[in-house]
Amino acid sequence: MRPIELECPLCAKNNECAVVVGQKVSDCWCHQQCFSKSSRPSLLANNTHQCVCQSCLKQMSKTDGKR
Repeated sequence: MRPIELECPLCAKNNECAVVVGQKVSDCWCHQQCFSKSSRPSLLANNTHQCVCQSCLKQMSKTDGKR
């Protein structure tokens, strides 16, 4: 069983969080991303111990662009 911290809270797939597997935050894919202001509240509303995956972040970005 893998730790829940490795699951995206939106889709339950692997979020590929480097920190959870013992790497530095600077090594994580999210360290190189820009998060829109409108997506931040929805990210923070979820479990703060789970990171969103790249796929869900891309989907949120597409939705943000349509507003």
